[in-house]
Amino acid sequence: MPKSSWMRILTAFALVALGGVARAQGPGDTLRLTVEAAIERAMRENLTYRATQQKRESAEALRWEKIGGFLPTVVANASYNLQPVKNKVKIPTPRGLQEIETGNKHSIQAGITATLPLFSMPTIVGYRMSRLEGTLAEEEIAGARVALREDVREAFAGLLLAQESYRVMEVSVQSARATLENVRRLRGQGMVAEYDLIRAQVQVSNLEPLLLQARSGAKTSAMVLRSLLNLPEDQPIAVEGTLRGMAESLPGEPLDGEPNLGQNAQLRMMRLQEEKLGSQSEMVKATMYPTLSAVATYGVQGGDDELKIGDYDWQRSTVYGLRLNVPLFFGFTKIKKNQQLKIARMQLSLQREAAERQVRVGASVARSQMQVARQNMASSQQAMELAARGLEIARARYGAGGGTIFELTDAETEHTKAALNLNKAIHAYIKASVDYTKALGR
Repeated sequence: MPKSSWMRILTAFALVALGGVARAQGPGDTLRLTVEAAIERAMRENLTYRATQQKRESAEALRWEKIGGFLPTVVANASYNLQPVKNKVKIPTPRGLQEIETGNKHSIQAGITATLPLFSMPTIVGYRMSRLEGTLAEEEIAGARVALREDVREAFAGLLLAQESYRVMEVSVQSARATLENVRRLRGQGMVAEYDLIRAQVQVSNLEPLLLQARSGAKTSAMVLRSLLNLPEDQPIAVEGTLRGMAESLPGEPLDGEPNLGQNAQLRMMRLQEEKLGSQSEMVKATMYPTLSAVATYGVQGGDDELKIGDYDWQRSTVYGLRLNVPLFFGFTKIKKNQQLKIARMQLSLQREAAERQVRVGASVARSQMQVARQNMASSQQAMELAARGLEIARARYGAGGGTIFELTDAETEHTKAALNLNKAIHAYIKASVDYTKALGR
């Protein structure tokens, strides 16, 4: 291949590589999120939720550990003994007492012992408890899933509120600045008093700090959402949708009556914890039952004064048997342990009852807040429309010379308040819906 062709190929590869580096080093792309996409990402990336999911694998490993208690255990053992000085025994002979050395200088023993449990109540109860641990893990994961989903929904709504509030303040500041420029122009023409100019300047000065606060609130809300989604702090994000659209996508207001708390993970876990304490009490009782095991042992042994293993006369033995262990007395420790577990179970039952009342009250409060927020949304929407109409009239009157600067700035302030109140009412409805869903646990 000609040298010029090689150069063209190398140049092309270099350009591709440099382009890839440039793309890799460029600023991060903005991550656009809907509320559904945010929830889906949180389920994959949230560190706390991922740590909770590990409990499923831990419970499964515990279950297999307890299953292993029903299987035989096999133990191999070996030993080597060196006896430099042999034992001497004196025995009578026709010639008198004669010393005889016994034993071997080198001796080796090896064997295998297999034990199979035939009846072991602790093993049976332990397996039942492992299955209960699996159910507990699933309930904890389910509760964490609901909590994370609603936390993301709340953070998403908080960011929407902050951004829409910032836009409202931005429009308000722009409107106030336009009014200031108009008043300054009219003042230059001698058509308005100096008070009007001062009033317009004060209006702008009062609104600009609120705009900065709104911008800071939007940044803080974005940080909260990034934390839930496990995103880098410098990752730009943009949320799609509106507060009203999010509120309309939620289920309707719950009906009056007692809320159904059957799916609440916290209460279900407390019930399972009571069952776990009952199983622990059964385990204490199980340790007082006899245990029966089958045992098989195979062994070899040999020895000599020389360490020549191949020449040893190995003696082999096989033994089969049953092993019965009967607990007789534990110094009242088992009885007192059961009493402690019984008291702990009663305490947990009372705590569960108190928690259920709190959750029920919380659900009722959230339901009431949803109804109030819905009414506030309607009132705020009407106030927003009236404030917009009032601002339009005030501008027309001031431009025609029939109104005062006080009327105009007051109309602008009321319009801003109405817009912010509408956003807050919608957010309050979403927040109450999130709280109600958390209480129901679904």
